Amino acid sequence: AKVHALALSMVSFYEQLRSKFTIDDHSHYVFTPRDLTDWTLGFLRYDQAALTGSGSTASSADRLLEIWTYEARRLFRDRLVGRDVEKFDSLLSASLLADWSAERLKTDEIYYVTWGTTSSGAGAEAWGRSLGRLETDDFREIATKALTSYARENSSLNILIFKEVLDHLARFDRVLTKPGGSLLLAGRSGVGRRTAPI
Repeated sequence: AKVHALALSMVSFYEQLRSKFTIDDHSHYVFTPRDLTDWTLGFLRYDQAALTGSGSTASSADRLLEIWTYEARRLFRDRLVGRDVEKFDSLLSASLLADWSAERLKTDEIYYVTWGTTSSGAGAEAWGRSLGRLETDDFREIATKALTSYARENSSLNILIFKEVLDHLARFDRVLTKPGGSLLLAGRSGVGRRTAPI
């Protein structure tokens, strides 16, 4: 019954998203049923410990909703621009409240990355490397250590590790550890397109 409710919630949110953000607003706002499939298959990449909530005070239902929200943000929110990001957050919060009686989850303070996994995630390799949960401070520490190691072996990058950099690192990790994953980085000169993926 919970799986059915989760699926209905996903379809309902997807329909609301498609009606609110259209190609009339921006040409890249193309949302297709394939996005629903990607959303569903995205659950296979998460560490089993993250899905069951083991080793954590959060219940498995709360953790599953956290992952549901995180996947929605990565699949849909990352495509939006300007004030549409705030509209998306409101739409997502309303959906969580209506369907699950859940308040807004603090997905801004957590990251699901390959460095946070505790296991290989049985069967997840077909959909990409397993993703595990990291708090912001833990992720910042890992990124700082990796940057120090890179500087010792290659050259110093002089990158400050702040929230936006961590957000980009998590996105890069998520996409590039997926089979066939690729990125197109567009932006002005000097915004870190070449150094951030390193």
